[in-house]
Amino acid sequence: MTTNAPPPLPNTFTDAEGHEWRLRLTVGAVADVKRDAGVDIGGVTRSDAAWLRFLFGEDPGPFVATLWALCAGQAAAAGVTPEQFAHRLDGPALEAAGAALAGAIADFFPRSRIARALREGIARVIEATDARAEAEIRSRTEAFCTSATSAPESAGSTPAG
Repeated sequence: MTTNAPPPLPNTFTDAEGHEWRLRLTVGAVADVKRDAGVDIGGVTRSDAAWLRFLFGEDPGPFVATLWALCAGQAAAAGVTPEQFAHRLDGPALEAAGAALAGAIADFFPRSRIARALREGIARVIEATDARAEAEIRSRTEAFCTSATSAPESAGSTPAG
């Protein structure tokens, strides 16, 4: 029997230094994230998706704080400070960490319908966020290029007459 279930999401990511981090949500980890990062991951099945914008929005600070709350024990064992951890999170590592967090969240909710909805929903939020960012970059680039090519000559480049 074939299903249209999305592929399983990872729950690990590798940082820019090659260290692998495992994200695993437990009731205790959810409480740690809420206390330390201010994000209620346990409330993901609510209709309010503000926490998704908070985690996957333009400011990576809350997302990195969430990752730190989930990885602090592993970091301590590896001798990695919070500052070192943050410096290991470049663009590719953040993208991989986002997929790993989505996987960990989906794994936290064992009921298949909820997990499937979370996987699909988080994937759509990430895609929409990326599309908005791409459109904004293209719009600003176009506006800059248009204004740069249509700007009047400066007074210093006009011959005196």
